[in-house]
Amino acid sequence: MQRESMTKIADQIRHQLLTIDTPDDVNMYIDTPVMYPNGTSVVVHIRSDGGVYFVSDMSMGCFETDLACDDIKMFEKTAQRVAREVNAKYIDQAICFTDVDREQLAGAVMHIANSSQRAVRESMFQITNHQTKKYSDELFNKIKELYPTENVTQDMSYIGSSTRKWNFDVGLKKANGSEKIAVCDIVHKSANSVNSSVAKFYDVKQLKTPPARFAMINHSEKFKNDQINLLTSLSSVWLDDITPEKMKNSLDRALC
Repeated sequence: MQRESMTKIADQIRHQLLTIDTPDDVNMYIDTPVMYPNGTSVVVHIRSDGGVYFVSDMSMGCFETDLACDDIKMFEKTAQRVAREVNAKYIDQAICFTDVDREQLAGAVMHIANSSQRAVRESMFQITNHQTKKYSDELFNKIKELYPTENVTQDMSYIGSSTRKWNFDVGLKKANGSEKIAVCDIVHKSANSVNSSVAKFYDVKQLKTPPARFAMINHSEKFKNDQINLLTSLSSVWLDDITPEKMKNSLDRALC
């Protein structure tokens, strides 16, 4: 069997990693192997501008964050900081270099791709944490109004079958000395939030005596059906408009 040359293999890999579109003599679009948290590739735009080049993420980092978290302000703050760290600029919601020499183009493309990915990842992490804390406080207060305060715990730790300790937004112990427990988690539409809650619920469900599990979904209209189905297979699902009466009824049934 004839062995391929490393040069041929390198060329094949290069073509698989990069898709380059040149619609005219001024613009070029590079589909890089760098990916945003949702799996979309970072596309970098190069525009020729009188002997130098303009290189940007075309505001796609901002778009991805807005699509996932509806919070452009947090992205802009993060993107400005990330851009400064590589001596880039943040203009019209895009991370960019405005005057790149021909010899610097390859490095500029990778800096923009990595910076756009990083800005999205870090801003989404901060947004999700902020939202989770806000909704966690609200859920804790709702359940605390339904049950004795000493039976309700915010940020409750629970060890799953893997022996890993998980933190749930709210935990509820049944009154009168019963060992039955319910754990509740806030779930947002981002893949990271859904995957995190799924991992928690799956692990504790494998226990010989698992706790009752509840997922509080925020903005359910933005969730995909497969996300809802996955959560439903592991927990009881509450929509964010659930009434206190229905919440208490479902908790009482789970802890009876």
